Amino acid sequence: MNQTFAYTRDDERLELDADAQLSRIDGLVAAHGWELTEHFHDNASEWLEPMFKRSAGARLVEVASQGDAIIAHSAACLSYSATDFGTTVEWFQRKRVSVILVNETLRLAKSATDLAKVVAGELADGEKRRTYLNARIREAQQEEGRYMGGRVPFGWKTGEDGILLRDERQQAAIAQMRTLRENGLSYRAIASKMAEQGIAISHQGVKHALTSDRDLK
Repeated sequence: MNQTFAYTRDDERLELDADAQLSRIDGLVAAHGWELTEHFHDNASEWLEPMFKRSAGARLVEVASQGDAIIAHSAACLSYSATDFGTTVEWFQRKRVSVILVNETLRLAKSATDLAKVVAGELADGEKRRTYLNARIREAQQEEGRYMGGRVPFGWKTGEDGILLRDERQQAAIAQMRTLRENGLSYRAIASKMAEQGIAISHQGVKHALTSDRDLK
């Protein structure tokens, strides 16, 4: 093993705080007679970012090379989802950098896919983690107007940095659809009226546009 790097993240959703993570890593390093080359640490504000896009994570990716090892306390410290974890360790595998997880006492060996399956339960953590992440997304959309992915809602468009902006033509269409609905037209009939004006939207899309709780002020 050439160089050994510690990687920690400080976040209330993790099992241990950054100091405790590093203490466990130091214990593993001492037990094997290794020497820790450098410690990389990311804070809680970058929770939803892949490791490659976090401040310290990006630096670690640049520094680590063939024969090196990265030690994190757990898969959740390294990544925020099973998919992100699989992508991350597969990238390190291609670079021939070992990934060691103290909590699972596992080392990247045969394939990133196999390792990802082993730790998928911890990363998923059931419905609780997904519910929390969805709440974070909704909060970011409401407070910052930032679009976090998926299909852009009818009446909106994405601007710089993923900010949702009003599409005035579609907003006008929504106002017209609302009037047609108040006059008793079905969603399907409204969709047909929109098609006559060159606006492509399904009857399900009409329903969603008129029942969405997004602030249109």
